[in-house]
Amino acid sequence: MSEAAPAIPQSMTKAKFAIFVTLFTAGIGNSFVFAILPPLGREIGLQEIQIGSIIAASATVFMLTAPFWGRKSETWGRKPIILFALAAYCVTTLLFATVVHLSLNKTLPLLVGYALLMLFRCTFTGGISGIFPSSQAYMADITSPQERTSGMALVGVSTGLGMIAGPGLAAAVAEYGMIIPFYAVAGLSVVAGVIVWAFLVDVPRESHPHDAPHEPLFTRDLAPFFIISAMLMTTLSCMQQATGFFLQDMFHLSMEATTRKVGIALMASAIASVSSQLIFVQRLKWMPKTLMRTGSPLLLIGVVSFISTDAFEVMVASMGCFGLGFGMMMPGNISSLSMTVAGHQQGRVAGINTSAQGFGFIAGPLLGSGLYQFHRYLPYCVCTVLAIGTIFMVYRIVRVPDADVIDEN
Repeated sequence: MSEAAPAIPQSMTKAKFAIFVTLFTAGIGNSFVFAILPPLGREIGLQEIQIGSIIAASATVFMLTAPFWGRKSETWGRKPIILFALAAYCVTTLLFATVVHLSLNKTLPLLVGYALLMLFRCTFTGGISGIFPSSQAYMADITSPQERTSGMALVGVSTGLGMIAGPGLAAAVAEYGMIIPFYAVAGLSVVAGVIVWAFLVDVPRESHPHDAPHEPLFTRDLAPFFIISAMLMTTLSCMQQATGFFLQDMFHLSMEATTRKVGIALMASAIASVSSQLIFVQRLKWMPKTLMRTGSPLLLIGVVSFISTDAFEVMVASMGCFGLGFGMMMPGNISSLSMTVAGHQQGRVAGINTSAQGFGFIAGPLLGSGLYQFHRYLPYCVCTVLAIGTIFMVYRIVRVPDADVIDEN
C-alpha cells in the first residue's frame, strides 16, 4: 500500500505550480492537434485513414516509451525527465510545423510530407511521454493517501485546462493561418521548461530505493485500473478523431469552419471535465468510488445523446456531459491505482498506466477514422460499447481502496 507522504516544504507549492504549467502545456500540445489535423490533413491531400494513422503511430510510440520513463524517474529523478520531455516537445513541434507549411505550399510531395509528419509526431510523443508518469509519480510522492485524490485531480485539471486551451487556440487563429498554433505551443514549452527548472524540487533519491524488489504490477488488484485507463482513452480519442469528420460532413463545412466548430465541441468537453474535478474532487471531496460510479454512466449518456441529434447545440451539450463523466473517472481511477501500491512503485505504476492510456490513443484514432469511412455512426457505436464496458468494470470488477485504512496501515 502507498506510504504516507513526507512533510511538504514550502517550496512544494512552487513545485505544484511547475507541475501544473507542465501538464497544461502538454495538454495543449495533444489537444489542438485533434482539432486542427483532420481538416488540415484533408487540405494537404491526406485520406482519413492516413490522418488517423499519424495519431495512432505516435500513440504507439507513447505507449511503448512511457513505462521506460516511469522506471527511469525512480532513479534519475522526476525533474530531469520532465525537462528533457519539454525540450523534445519544443523541437519536434517546430519541425512538424515546418513540414505542414511546406506541404500546404505543395513544396513537398504528398507521401514525403505524410512520412515526415508521422516521424516528427512520433518523436514528439516519444519525448513527452516522460511528462505524464513523472508528474503523476511526483504528485504521489508529495501527497498522503487522504490527499491523493485531490492531488491527482490537480494533475487532471492541469491537463484538462490544456485540453480546453488547445482547441480554443486552434479555433481562434483558424482565420489567420494554420501554422501559428504550432509556433505558439512551442513557445509555451520553453516557458514551462524555465518554470520547471526554477521551481521544481525533486524528491530525494532515498525515497525510491534502488534495491527494492520489482514486484509484478499487472495483478488482480491493479489490472482493472489499467484496463479502465485504456478504455477511457480509447473512447475519448475515438470521439475526438471522428468528430472532426462528422461535423464537417454533417454541416458541409469549410476547413476553417470545421476547425471552429470542432474546437467549440472539444472545449465544451474539456471545460466540463475540469469543472467536475474542481467541484466534485477539490470542493466536495468525493472519494474515488463515488467519482467512478457517478462518472461512468455520464460517459454513456454523452455518447448516446451526441449521435441522437442533428442540432449542433445539443451535440455541444452532449460533449459536455461526456466531459463531466470523464473528469470524474480519471482522478478516481488514477488515485485508486496510486493508493494501491507502495511509494517506491509509484513511478513504475504511473508509467504502465500512462502506457495503457497510450494504447487508447492508438486504438481510438484508428477506430475513429477507419470505421468512419464505412459509416459516420460506427465510431460512436464502438464508444457506446466501451462506455457500457466501463460501467461494468466500475460496478463489478474494481476494488477501490479506502484512504483511511491505507493510512492506518
